[in-house]
Amino acid sequence: EALKGVRSYFILDEIARRENIKVSDAEIEAAFKDITASSGHSAEEVKKHYEENDLIDDLAVDIRQKKVFDFVINNAKIA
Repeated sequence: EALKGVRSYFILDEIARRENIKVSDAEIEAAFKDITASSGHSAEEVKKHYEENDLIDDLAVDIRQKKVFDFVINNAKIA
């Protein structure tokens, strides 16, 4: 399972690189708003938690992977 996870990560990373799929600050802020809405914590608490635990990069990776999945699904050609 771990090997599959690592392979998937590198494949998704390569697709993102080739297709120039990036995560903007606005997308990270929108994710914070979504987390705030579903967590019951204030925006300041959520942001502070992510900053203090160095989780912002992880959040950006998650957003980027979702964007890559969306790209693949939207561009899939099924014969």
